[in-house]
Amino acid sequence: MYPQIRNLTLLNYSWTYTIYKSNTGVNFDPVHSMSASLNSWTAPDPGTGDLFYRIAVEKPDPCVPEGDGKKAGTGPYQHSLSNMDDNKLKAGENPPDSIMLDNHYVDENRLPGNLVGRLTSRDLDTVDYHTYHLVSGERDHDNGSFSLIGDLLIAVVTFDYETKNTYNVRIKSTDLGNNHIENVFIINILDIEEPAGKENYTGYVL
Repeated sequence: MYPQIRNLTLLNYSWTYTIYKSNTGVNFDPVHSMSASLNSWTAPDPGTGDLFYRIAVEKPDPCVPEGDGKKAGTGPYQHSLSNMDDNKLKAGENPPDSIMLDNHYVDENRLPGNLVGRLTSRDLDTVDYHTYHLVSGERDHDNGSFSLIGDLLIAVVTFDYETKNTYNVRIKSTDLGNNHIENVFIINILDIEEPAGKENYTGYVL
C-alpha cells in the first residue's frame, strides 16, 4: 500500500498543492504539484523506511495582510506549508499495549457455544494484526470453560450462577512481529429467574 494524502479541500480551485517528501524529517524535496480540485495523491515510488510529507498551498495572487492583526503590514504571502505527516506504515515493531473485551457478562443456563464477546488490541503500529490464544499463567484456572474462534471468546459450558458466578480467563494477543501481551479477564455470570421447581433448568437458549 502506498502512502496517500487525502481529503484536502480549498474553496479557491485556482490554487495548487505542492507535495514535499523527506526520509529524515528535514531537507524536504518537492515531488509533485497538483490542482486543489483534486483530493488524493499516491506516491509512485515511496521507497522503504520512514516517509515524511508536507503539503504547500500555492496561491497565484499574493495576499497582503491588513488591519490590526499580528501580520499586518507584512507579506506579500502566496505560500503556506502544512505540518509534517509521518506516513510510515508500521507492523510488528511495537508490542500491543492492551487487550480489550467488549462484553464481560454471560447469562446462566445458556447452552454451550454462546458468544461472550469480541477481543481487540491497542497497538502503536498502524497496520498491525493480532491473534489471540488462551494461555497458562496466573489466574488461568477457568480457561477450560471457554474457547477462542479468531477474536471471539466463546463459552463451552453451561454456567450456573448458584454454583459459581465469576470466571477468570487468561488471553494472549500476538502481533505480526511476534510481540505479545497477556491479560486476565473476569467473566461474570448473570442470575436468571428460573421456573419454579426447576432450579437446574438448562433450557435457556438464544
